[in-house]
Amino acid sequence: MPLVTYTVLRLLLFAAALGLAYVVGVRGWLLAVVALVVSFAVSYLALPKQKDAAAAWLAARSERRAQRRGGAAESLDSRIAEDAAAEDAVFDGTAPEGTASVPDSTASNSTASNSTASDRSASDGAESPNKRSGA
Repeated sequence: MPLVTYTVLRLLLFAAALGLAYVVGVRGWLLAVVALVVSFAVSYLALPKQKDAAAAWLAARSERRAQRRGGAAESLDSRIAEDAAAEDAVFDGTAPEGTASVPDSTASNSTASNSTASDRSASDGAESPNKRSGA
C-alpha cells in the first residue's frame, strides 16, 4: 500500500529531524516545530514519487468505493470539465434559463465609481480648484 509507505517514510524523516535538532541543541516546543518544518521540506523534495503513488491509490480507492455504493462514480476530471463549461456559458451569455449571468456594464461601473470629487464638481458646472482662470 503506497499510502502506508509514504506515511512511514514521512514519520522516519520527522524522527531523524527531531534527533538532529536535539543533537544540535534545540529544546522545548521549538524542537518539535523545527523538526516538523525540516521534515516537511525534506519530504516535499525527496518523496514526490511516493506522494504521487499514495494520491493515485487514494483516488482509485475512492472511485471503487463510490461504484460499490451504487451508481457510476463521477470522476474529478469530468466534474471540472462540467464546471468549466458552465462557467464559459455564463460568461458567453449562453447560460441556460435560471442561472446567474454576468452584467454587461462591468467596465462602465468601475470607471464611474472611480471619479473624484473635483471631476463631479466640474461636471456640475462648478469650477474645479485645479482649473482656476489665470493660474
